[in-house]
Amino acid sequence: MVVCLMLIACNIKERLHAKWLPAYVLFQTLYLVILYYTYTGYSSLLIVLCASITLFSTWWLPPQKMRLIGGFNGFISLSYHLSIHDWLGLMEIVVMISNFVAYHKMRKK
Repeated sequence: MVVCLMLIACNIKERLHAKWLPAYVLFQTLYLVILYYTYTGYSSLLIVLCASITLFSTWWLPPQKMRLIGGFNGFISLSYHLSIHDWLGLMEIVVMISNFVAYHKMRKK
């Protein structure tokens, strides 16, 4: 639910061409509150770290840097999926490769 609201807020932020710092702080705070109330160990930390990095890159970075951070964030997401024994999480490797290929394809020469 928080991710859906965050994406809507990111869309509005882009349309307004504003930084909208209070909303960013609100979403990061929500992630920390969720971590506090749903903490079950290492996997909880990984998924909140992944969500926080995604929020940061979506909110503040240009598309090319988002691709790069998204590729590295895939390692954290893969670690999360493996920690909960979700072997379908291995599909995250495709996401990482996709981000790195897009980064190299869109890189200025």
